[in-house]
Amino acid sequence: MSTALEVTFTAGEYRVDSRLVAQSLGIEHESFMRTIGTYQAETEELGLLRFEIGAVKQAGARGTKYQKYTLLNEDQAIFLATLSRNTRQVVDFKL
Repeated sequence: MSTALEVTFTAGEYRVDSRLVAQSLGIEHESFMRTIGTYQAETEELGLLRFEIGAVKQAGARGTKYQKYTLLNEDQAIFLATLSRNTRQVVDFKL
């Protein structure tokens, strides 16, 4: 089973939101961002990481919460996925 990811064209190349990659891998985004931080230098060998901050609406919560995420190119997304434990969902993503 493959998972379709929404890809955007930004700054001359196609990128995918780290939140969507984490969701496709079946892991928490916060955990995925820690992996990105741990391997940032290696990941940036594949291209500059583009960090963003987005508003997250939570049902029933007051105010707006902000979440840091990054826009990954294809090579970065695949590299970071290889660092994830091979659950069925991760294997499907890699495929």
